[in-house]
Amino acid sequence: MVSGSRHSLWPRTLTTVNATQLLAIGGGLGAAGGLWALAIIVVHLRAGRVHPPTLSTLAHRHHQARQLALAGDHAAAERHYRLLRIAHRRIHGTRNITAIHTQHQLARSLAQQGKYHAAEREYRSSLHARVRLLGPEHLSVFVARLQIARMQVMQGKLKQAEKEYRHLLADQTRVLGTAHPDTQFTQEALQNLLEGKRRID
Repeated sequence: MVSGSRHSLWPRTLTTVNATQLLAIGGGLGAAGGLWALAIIVVHLRAGRVHPPTLSTLAHRHHQARQLALAGDHAAAERHYRLLRIAHRRIHGTRNITAIHTQHQLARSLAQQGKYHAAEREYRSSLHARVRLLGPEHLSVFVARLQIARMQVMQGKLKQAEKEYRHLLADQTRVLGTAHPDTQFTQEALQNLLEGKRRID
């Protein structure tokens, strides 16, 4: 939380402030200030009372979220990605590759915290958006499908995960061929799953 003399840096009238300026001020106060700035922007974007931030400014916030994740602070990264996702959707709509990528990163932060059910839900939502925007055979669609299967494994939903892996492998083999690294990775993941199931049985 920002308090004291630093609090005076924040504009008193948010009905006219430019979101880029607000984020710049928040960035000067560190990660907590950046998160506060994003939260305020989201509120005022929803009300239509603030000019959208520039793409370069949001890109800087994405960089900050990535740095938090790399430092192992996945809870803070999650909070940043949630607000960034809302901001991107408000500005660009849901059929925007940056908004979809943000949701994918949010799912990754959730998975790093062991929130596998929530991560699966975000990956699945990201998958649907990618299919609508890029088509069902895009490489990033295959990546999202792989992550869904991995989250199911982590939750112990082995039958569902096996089904996901098999369908994905069939599509990758058809589109990419058996020699492609992504196809081989899925094949290995499926084999590991089947071997694990045999040991359990």
